[in-house]
Amino acid sequence: MNDIASDAFVFFGATGDLAYKKIFPALYAMVRRGGFHIPVIGMARAGWNLDKLKARARDSVRHDGDFDEESFAKLAGLLRYVDGDYTAPDTLTKLKSALGQATSPIHYLAIPPSMFASVVQGLQNSGCAANARVIVDAIRDVVQNHLLQVVTLLAMDAPAGRDPRTMQAEKLRIFRAMRPLDPREVVRGQFRGYRAEQGVAPDSQIETFAALHLRIDTWRWSGVPFYIRAGKNLPITATEVSVTLQRPPLSIFDPGELLPANYFRLRLSPEVVIGAGALVKRGGEDMHGEPVELIARHNSAAEKSPYERLLADAVRGDTSLFTQDDCVEAAWRVVDPVLKCGLPVIEYEPGTWGPAAAAAIVAGAETWHDPQIEKSAPC
Repeated sequence: MNDIASDAFVFFGATGDLAYKKIFPALYAMVRRGGFHIPVIGMARAGWNLDKLKARARDSVRHDGDFDEESFAKLAGLLRYVDGDYTAPDTLTKLKSALGQATSPIHYLAIPPSMFASVVQGLQNSGCAANARVIVDAIRDVVQNHLLQVVTLLAMDAPAGRDPRTMQAEKLRIFRAMRPLDPREVVRGQFRGYRAEQGVAPDSQIETFAALHLRIDTWRWSGVPFYIRAGKNLPITATEVSVTLQRPPLSIFDPGELLPANYFRLRLSPEVVIGAGALVKRGGEDMHGEPVELIARHNSAAEKSPYERLLADAVRGDTSLFTQDDCVEAAWRVVDPVLKCGLPVIEYEPGTWGPAAAAAIVAGAETWHDPQIEKSAPC
């Protein structure tokens, strides 16, 4: 991606689930905030027309809530539609025509990864890729594509400047310092019943859970363990970072007490919460400690959704939070040893925190931090 603002937004897979749940609401929110007025071209091979696409968009935005007729009318006025096989030359000729005078389009591929290469090649052959940006979404799902990014943002130093290239350079430094995963420090799991779901092979070895020990070989982080755990069908859905601080060499409290270490807790989704955990002295004369947590919450109705921010940054040409090719390659270098070794999946019960074997990943250190459902403080 370059730093030139886009003058057209094309999204492949316009009739799909991702477009319905995320893209239409994000585009609507951008229009409602003002300043978004470029053509929006939906691409699909469903035998639809523009009216049907507008109806789909309306239903999507209504389902998402907070519907405003005037704002939706502005979005509907920007919509265009091209139907046909994504790789067929005549379909891409129609797209070229729909782009009109646009010179810096953005192409969002909300389609299966198996189609990425052929679609990008078709865009190139048709001239639709000239001075364009292409965004692809969910390669190897959570660990490689999302949680390593979270680790990078946590571990990186402050960039020397505010421009996107400086941010990307600092992230790349951390990615390149990540040691390739040791299969002996990784547990892959699959929840019981997954293979019975529609479209899943009866002998599927696709993981629905992963727990791993990550090492970053820099002066700051050498010897500091990073533990990642992610999965489906766990007790709650949340993204949370827990930073456990080292214990002091001497305890001011009764050394016989087994108390947790001080920590910082960062809840990233579905709500934004910052927690600082520390030990304080209990009331009385004896030096007994007890853990407490100071919590700060951020909850704003005006906050942008992740997809709105993603699309807005992409349209503006701000690549700060996007993953560039060199970072993607560095991330694959980290996870490749596990993908290639044929590590088996271990079955776990739905509604639990994954296979019991995952406990061994943090053996000799702190136990796994289990996120809890956030409870609002009383008024």
